[in-house]
Amino acid sequence: MSKSNVEEMINQWLIQEGFIVKKLEAPPELKISWGLDVNTPPPFQVNFKVFKTSDKPDRLIVLIGIMISQEHRKFLTSMRQDEILRFMSRLTRIVLTACPDCQLTVQPNILDPQSLSVAIVLFDEEVRTQGKHLFIKGIMRILNTYSIIVSLFNESYPVVPQQTAQKHTQMYA
Repeated sequence: MSKSNVEEMINQWLIQEGFIVKKLEAPPELKISWGLDVNTPPPFQVNFKVFKTSDKPDRLIVLIGIMISQEHRKFLTSMRQDEILRFMSRLTRIVLTACPDCQLTVQPNILDPQSLSVAIVLFDEEVRTQGKHLFIKGIMRILNTYSIIVSLFNESYPVVPQQTAQKHTQMYA
């Protein structure tokens, strides 16, 4: 399986699994050599990216970004810094226990969290030898981390959605 064939297979596997796939449009300074902008199928769509960087072309990065809602930010800003640190440390421990291969980033910093990103790296060689199974498991781990983060915020600081008429709940396991 050639380099371009790995990329073609990734695109094909995502479509086969029902994901909505578009070419990733990224600014040149990010040095992304290839990428996909992916959404889970409706009704509850979660966005993530799959890409390669020009400086490390032998690996895929699967990345999901999570913006902390204004409601949850209000709860966080009302806390003392030691409480924020305790909450974010708990979140980090839970996420990395569930996905030890994941890289968690908090922006701009752990005491003022406004967004989080979770990434997992899959090497082309792994994808070539282990195929769709390995890749889809990586996607599910990333989507599960999203669910863990949202659940932890909602458990700690419940914010009841305005619209409760949603008939479907989609969990990733």
